[in-house]
Amino acid sequence: MGTERIAQRILWYGADDWVALHALFGEAKKAVPEPRDAFREEVVAVLDYLLTRELAEVGELAEAGFVPWKGAVAEVIAKVVARCDETGWRLGGFDELWLKNTPNGMRMADLTTSPTKE
Repeated sequence: MGTERIAQRILWYGADDWVALHALFGEAKKAVPEPRDAFREEVVAVLDYLLTRELAEVGELAEAGFVPWKGAVAEVIAKVVARCDETGWRLGGFDELWLKNTPNGMRMADLTTSPTKE
């Protein structure tokens, strides 16, 4: 499974609700289980794919709901990588970071086949 396919799966999941970053970790881990550097590169590649094409936003949850991180794509990805480095890139440790589909991402999600039907 490549970067584009992982991104499509994340968008499909995001059609119903925000997607925790650890879901992207799970998809990337299935595609690139080893070595660890390849897994990290895949996570960054998917984030770059989603953010550059304005298909999703990265953010955090607050009382008001989803709060997107502002900045250029490279800045947002650098913030994500820094946060992941803090916890050793472990699955399940990123419930505080979320992905939210943009309107463009929702349109793409509508065209994506359910991952359970593959």
